[in-house]
Amino acid sequence: MKKIKIQYDKKPIINELDLYLTDNPKATVIHFHGGGFVEGDKCDPQIIEIAEEFINRGYNFAAVNYSLYPDAKFPLYLFEAAKAIKEVANHLKDSDIYVSGTSAGAYIAMMLAFNKEYLASVNINPLDIKGWVFESGQPTSHFNLLKLEKGLDPYLQRIDELAPLYYIDENTRLSKALFILYDQDLPNRYEQNQLLISALKHYYPSAHIEQILLSGTHCLASSEKDSDGRYLFTKLVTDFIK
Repeated sequence: MKKIKIQYDKKPIINELDLYLTDNPKATVIHFHGGGFVEGDKCDPQIIEIAEEFINRGYNFAAVNYSLYPDAKFPLYLFEAAKAIKEVANHLKDSDIYVSGTSAGAYIAMMLAFNKEYLASVNINPLDIKGWVFESGQPTSHFNLLKLEKGLDPYLQRIDELAPLYYIDENTRLSKALFILYDQDLPNRYEQNQLLISALKHYYPSAHIEQILLSGTHCLASSEKDSDGRYLFTKLVTDFIK
């Protein structure tokens, strides 16, 4: 396994991604970690182990760091995420690109998928991304953005410019998407995702959407190993790609 550390952004904050490479890859998965925009890192043990699992299955894997509070505010990390995708795409010109995220990382992926301005800033069409994976993402205004940016109760349900749902309309198009959901997730998280999926199907009836409802808590598939000592997240994503 070959690992390359890439500095994809320098201003206003230096950010890096780790690109794990395998020979003759089937595709490349670009992953954004969770942590509520206040914590999380591409070098977290789970991320490194998941990267190794993707490599063992024949996929390149990019683990991306992005700016966190209090150093960053909306939408800095979204433009950063777009730059990271562009950097990987430039580095691997012949590889199909899939974008995944867990929790806050899934929120980032949703915003990039449904609000075209972020990928447009680096001359990428969302349709250039072969598929999107959202694990426990929040389609409404993210709770920590409500709290940290607006001083509001983080349990409020809002659909405004901070919400991926806000950008779904008759012009929405995407290649395909996988939603990984849990029956004991954070309050309203399952219902929020069902609302997004319903809106997406209304405006884009032919959309290729898959959703998997698992028994468990927030981001369980990417945070805990199964009885075989592996992460279910890796299997779900690679099955989705195939």
